[in-house]
Amino acid sequence: MLLNVMKLFDEKLEMTDVSRDVFEILEVTGFSELLSVKKALTEIDITGKEIIGRGAFGTAYRLDDERIVKVYRGDLGLDYIEREQRFAKAAFVSGIPSVMSFDVVKAGDSYGVVLEAINSDTLAGVMTRESKKMTNISQSLLSLQKSCIRPRSGEILLSR
Repeated sequence: MLLNVMKLFDEKLEMTDVSRDVFEILEVTGFSELLSVKKALTEIDITGKEIIGRGAFGTAYRLDDERIVKVYRGDLGLDYIEREQRFAKAAFVSGIPSVMSFDVVKAGDSYGVVLEAINSDTLAGVMTRESKKMTNISQSLLSLQKSCIRPRSGEILLSR
């Protein structure tokens, strides 16, 4: 039925707020490639969760022993957060030691990204501690940078 409906339109059809179960079916069947599909975001409650870090763009909370959530400032839109998630995935796939990004979520009036919880250091800390590996670290960062474009100051988009 979906294929018949798609043939009636010249443009890519969009499905929004799709349940996780339906989204998985669309992905397995390949329809997620043919349609513009946006799954419904999971809503999480961060009330009482331990704050493990704060930065210019948001606050990180511990969800459990294996996951954290970075909740972004309310003025940062969903497009920005989804780009950040894609960038995190690209870094991981490029071999840069980084956390795995699992899901974009809604936390109150803000959006966040659920990440793998690991005991880690900042990039600056790794570069200082592992100065003998600077060439390898630099090459990995350069490789990642080549797969990205910078359309506006400071904003990073993955190239298509």
